[in-house]
Amino acid sequence: MMDKINILLAEEQKIVREGIKSLLKDEPGITVTAEAKNGRELMERLNESTVELAIIDQNLPALEGMETARQIKQSYQGTKVLILSMIDTDNYILKGFDSGADGYLLKNTGKDELMLAINKIMEGDSFICSGIACILMQKIKENGNHLFPQKPSVQLSDREMEILQLIGQGFTNSEIAEKIFTSRRTVESHRKKLIEKTNSRNTATLIRYAVMNGMLK
Repeated sequence: MMDKINILLAEEQKIVREGIKSLLKDEPGITVTAEAKNGRELMERLNESTVELAIIDQNLPALEGMETARQIKQSYQGTKVLILSMIDTDNYILKGFDSGADGYLLKNTGKDELMLAINKIMEGDSFICSGIACILMQKIKENGNHLFPQKPSVQLSDREMEILQLIGQGFTNSEIAEKIFTSRRTVESHRKKLIEKTNSRNTATLIRYAVMNGMLK
């Protein structure tokens, strides 16, 4: 994780914003430097200050969370996005990642998972909270590949397949590098190539592609 993380917290309800700030206030290196109660206000705050992570309510008024995430990724590519939501249906989750979000977290999760999400996202990974992961896995078991639209498969090298398996197990670039005795930069390069080869937007959609095409063991 970065030594210092400036967070913009976008949530309509002040009591919820105060609750999240309370969870984060004693975490070293993390500061909620800006707040917004709707999407348009959020974009204004981004113009006013440097933000490494935007935590966004999926149901923001004025400019809803997924559209806000899309605009952030278009205009502020260095800013990570974590969507908070009460909705755990697979179509909303997939729309969140398709909008460019780096993580999707249910509002009923606790501080430990919030911190895990922040750490993973700031390390360059995507994050899906455990509750959502269980829901998606159950959907896949029930519906197989019919849960997602099919895409043509691609040819991957043995090394790329090895790294894809480890990504699917949730390991970070540094952890993968240790396991296969190579550098983190090499792993980052392979991850980037995997995303490009599969025409994925980020790590989460890469994993979705791999599940769709039966590439994960």
